[in-house]
Amino acid sequence: MLALSWRLILHHCPSKCHTHLVPTLHDVAGGSLTTPDHEYPSYLELRLRAGDPGQLTDTKSDGLDPKTVSLTLDSSPVGFALVFKG
Repeated sequence: MLALSWRLILHHCPSKCHTHLVPTLHDVAGGSLTTPDHEYPSYLELRLRAGDPGQLTDTKSDGLDPKTVSLTLDSSPVGFALVFKG
């Protein structure tokens, strides 16, 4: 049986890049992941490690760039202070 191990790595690069590890998924052939919310600039790396009973392994990874959006915040009634992510 083929053993699969998925790892999602968040690369955060405000000035000096560093990584945040998201829990690894074992023995899962497919599905979906919920990505962590993190400030920009950042990107995700999805890494798959596959191994067989004969101890042969291979690892492949791919970068995932987040889609950014612009937000406009308004209060109702007008004049209330709004805070986002703070």
